[in-house]
Amino acid sequence: MNMPTALVLLASYLLGSIPFAYIWSKRFKGIDIREVGSGNVGTTNVVLNVGWVPGILTAICDAGKGMLAVHLARVTLPEIPWAQLAAVFFAVVGHNWSVWLNFEGGGGLATYVGGLLLISAVSVLYLGLVWGSSFLLTGHKYAASVLTCALMPVFFAFMGGSVYHVWFGISMGVALGIKQVVAWFRVARTA
Repeated sequence: MNMPTALVLLASYLLGSIPFAYIWSKRFKGIDIREVGSGNVGTTNVVLNVGWVPGILTAICDAGKGMLAVHLARVTLPEIPWAQLAAVFFAVVGHNWSVWLNFEGGGGLATYVGGLLLISAVSVLYLGLVWGSSFLLTGHKYAASVLTCALMPVFFAFMGGSVYHVWFGISMGVALGIKQVVAWFRVARTA
């Protein structure tokens, strides 16, 4: 890997690591979002415990991190076919395990969707349909999320057709799936 590629991936991680849920929760209510509700540093926890305005700001900013990472890769590394996919992955890893929050973070969904919108907007629609179908089958949001994550490699193999897309599906499925499983156990433990 050359230096420009490494710098784009590092920048993507650092962009992703900006904890907007934490920032907006502190700004609006003076609370640490990790200490309320589900403890998740994400949009849903902010909406439920801080309010709709900071929640919407969190969602927009988190999606923007993914978009900005893809744009940076697109402009800086146009000759590398996997650069945009890797940029989204690193932004999600930054979001999920933020250096600014002792490697805690959210679930990464908004960051993932933001980046994926720039790469393949139709994929967002199809994955939403996969999740919705999974939810109808299981009746459980975390089970639907884990099932969708497990299907990502297959989905991206069909959508992108390259080995890069398959690896993207595997890596994103793992990065998003781990956080969903952790959240599922956290909720089950407190119920």
